[in-house]
Amino acid sequence: MRLRDFPSFIRTTDPDEYIVHYVLRETERTAGASAVILNSFADLEGEAVEAMEALGLPKSLCGGVPVISWPFFADQQTNCRYQCNEWGVGMEIDNNVRRDAVAGLITEIMEGEKGKGMRKRAAEWKKSAVKAAMPGGSSHRNFDGLVYDVLLLKN
Repeated sequence: MRLRDFPSFIRTTDPDEYIVHYVLRETERTAGASAVILNSFADLEGEAVEAMEALGLPKSLCGGVPVISWPFFADQQTNCRYQCNEWGVGMEIDNNVRRDAVAGLITEIMEGEKGKGMRKRAAEWKKSAVKAAMPGGSSHRNFDGLVYDVLLLKN
């Protein structure tokens, strides 16, 4: 991954930045937690889950729609990288945003060949996410295992 693909609070050079302390504090708190839940599913796992361990699964991926990303803060850079380069469901807006460029991206996603491929891949990801959440699916099984391991074994 490129440096620009990491969340902005990781790239900071200011050790006193509030969000750095917040993330460190929350990370330390997880050591005392009974469980940590990742929003994921088996088909998405591997390198993507490693990169998203502290992030939520982008809702658009489960919604089955391609995205136009303009990453600015927190996990948006990492989500953009995966949406555009790994999952094939997104296009990134250049930092120097221009109306005609955004209109061109919208037209490409809605009507173009590249957009057609992205819409197809987005629908496939949605199908995988739905399958994972159904009874017997990987997310469903993982959640059942979490409930059993964390809640039921304590009793």
